[in-house]
Amino acid sequence: MNSLALKEACHELRIHSVYYQVYVAKTLSSTFGKFSSPGN
Repeated sequence: MNSLALKEACHELRIHSVYYQVYVAKTLSSTFGKFSSPGN
């Protein structure tokens, strides 16, 4: 595997990991939002 392909793979992985983190954050916030009381 040449370095260019490796860089491309790392770039793709980084983009996907960012999207995944955003998705998880949104899911967690919406889930915990239902459980958190309005008083907080």
